[in-house]
Amino acid sequence: MSIINHRLVVVFAFLVPFIGVVAPKGIVIALAVPGFVGLWLWLKDGRPGLPVSGALVILMAALAAWAVLSSAWALSPSRALFLPLRLAGLALAGVGLLYAVSRLDSEHWRKAEKAFLVGMALGLAALAVGFGYAKMTGTPLWSTSQADPLTTLNTGAVAIGLLAWPAFALLWRRGHKGLFCGMALVVYAGFAFLASGAALLAPVMGIMGFVVVWIFRRRGALAIAVVSAVIIMAAPQIVSTALTGEKAEEISGELPASAEHRMKIWDFVVEKIDEKPLWGWGMDASRSIPKEDRRLGPEIEILPLHPPN
Repeated sequence: MSIINHRLVVVFAFLVPFIGVVAPKGIVIALAVPGFVGLWLWLKDGRPGLPVSGALVILMAALAAWAVLSSAWALSPSRALFLPLRLAGLALAGVGLLYAVSRLDSEHWRKAEKAFLVGMALGLAALAVGFGYAKMTGTPLWSTSQADPLTTLNTGAVAIGLLAWPAFALLWRRGHKGLFCGMALVVYAGFAFLASGAALLAPVMGIMGFVVVWIFRRRGALAIAVVSAVIIMAAPQIVSTALTGEKAEEISGELPASAEHRMKIWDFVVEKIDEKPLWGWGMDASRSIPKEDRRLGPEIEILPLHPPN
């Protein structure tokens, strides 16, 4: 069974960057298979200590409990209750994958590292092919597009941006400084040609966070956590005071369509937060909250499945 576990981890390492670009939701399947095999292996080994922080487990349990509780007043309780159960299953699969990785022998560890780097190269190649096809034909190579065919590559760009960090670490540790610099340049310069501002901003913010934590250690991490929490909690008030009336019209006229869309999303979200400021609309509300009369276009919802909920 251990050898099967090792091989599944290697396959996962190879597939996840490419799947993250062409079919991001497929990562769920790629995670679930080695993850649940890892959980089975953990049970078979007599349930030894897991490579997971106790504080993280408590935090995840608290979030899951709140998600289940909030489904009681959700607009679609049965659907809202199913989502935290699904998320709990993914979390368990993630823990199983961590255990599976911790059990790798040195040979398969090296194979997993090489497989991951090859997978990253394929993921970058897929982004390049998708970009070239969209530019030449005006249509996306996969998925559908409402206006700009490059928007279909945004999720893949973000996935590559997240996965680039362990890839960079591997190259640096192996002494491939030239490849490290080359890959960093290709990844970031490539993002500049896409339609995702998030993919461009995230690496910059990640580097800033890394420097803060590297210098200040635990105090730096706590400071980032506090500042992030305050910004998230204050966001509705900031938006409602800074982006209203003539000011909003003036700003939106100078922004690209995607940014203008997000301003309208936030305007709608602030309105709904004001209606239920304490308990909110319940789990998974963005799917069922009344919004059909506020559509921005035939295929453009005022509140897509976006984090502003």
